[in-house]
Amino acid sequence: MTNPLDMFRELENSQEYKRISNIRQFSLSLTVFSGNALELRKLLDYGRDPSHFADLWNVKNRPELDNFQIQVVRYLHNFVAAAKSLVDHSRRFYQDNYQSTGQFADYKTELKVKFAENPLAQFVNCLRQFCQHYEAPPIGCQFHYDVTSGASNRIFLEKGMLQQFSGWNLPAKEYLRTAPEQIDLYDIVINYERLVSEFYSWVQNRLKEIHASDLAIVERKRKEGLRIMGPSLLHLLSVSVQMHNNGIGQPEDIFLGNIDPTMFRAILDQYSDPIKRAQAMIAQVQLYVDVPKQLQDQILEAFEK
Repeated sequence: MTNPLDMFRELENSQEYKRISNIRQFSLSLTVFSGNALELRKLLDYGRDPSHFADLWNVKNRPELDNFQIQVVRYLHNFVAAAKSLVDHSRRFYQDNYQSTGQFADYKTELKVKFAENPLAQFVNCLRQFCQHYEAPPIGCQFHYDVTSGASNRIFLEKGMLQQFSGWNLPAKEYLRTAPEQIDLYDIVINYERLVSEFYSWVQNRLKEIHASDLAIVERKRKEGLRIMGPSLLHLLSVSVQMHNNGIGQPEDIFLGNIDPTMFRAILDQYSDPIKRAQAMIAQVQLYVDVPKQLQDQILEAFEK
């Protein structure tokens, strides 16, 4: 079989591909959570940055501080909702694909340690109920100046206000019991992000072990098809560059569908510099077809803008 379209249709209908596609679809929930966490963290970084203190704390700019606090509530709502969605989607993914097979028996043990019995994880879980079913939590901001360390701004939740809510479970109550009166919101976000990152890195590694043969078969067939359609890849890249130059999409969109989706996301996460990001994506295409220097330069120019 030399027709690459027929090869890809055969691949998409294979059981190996369907199993890998389930994993990639599940990964979308993690991407959504990570995006909401990043947006909240960036907003908190803005409020903690001394260069913005004059805008936030000038008495003439009181509406600016009010709006900042409102935006924190909005982003916090998205963060805790995405955290709960990730937990629910993970549970369904495991139940549908592995619970009856025993292939991934250590998943439930690891989940129990990392989330079910973890005070921080359960605090975030219950904070979602607080935000969605009780009230929008008031956001505290405290400006402080020290002669030695300079100016600082803390963004926090009041423990006393949170404790008025009756929906905290036992691990969440333990978190609140040991927490300070002013619970730093930035600490909650980065520590929960770290917890999620560690757990799902472990999950992804275990899934790679479980589906090693599936991954090998899918990757072999995909690479074979891409090598056969090499000239078509170059045409698709060229058209995508032209579309971007006409104001359609982001520069990264040039490579959508032209490199492996998992590698695409990995490059986005690894490279913040746009030129290095473009070079890494070009290198992925080079695995299947030689990309002419003129086209490479056009791609790099698109990423520079």
